Amino acid sequence: TKKEMVKNLKLTEQLKKRAILTHFLEMLDLYEFELYVDEETNQLALSDNQHANLGDIEGDRFDNLANVINRMEIYHKDYIY
Repeated sequence: TKKEMVKNLKLTEQLKKRAILTHFLEMLDLYEFELYVDEETNQLALSDNQHANLGDIEGDRFDNLANVINRMEIYHKDYIY
């Protein structure tokens, strides 16, 4: 039925989002960062496990994962290339 199709579509979208988040967190682990929600601002933030805090990345706050990914570009180039 149409109702079941909509339900399955929503479930599929949830699974995609979960998979994206899982892979993103794995990438952050490779770069030795942790993602958390800043309780004061209710925004995403990063913790540098190496304590280098280059460019004051630990002071940055992000509204969504896309912004975090953009900010991590320099680390991607450093670790992957």
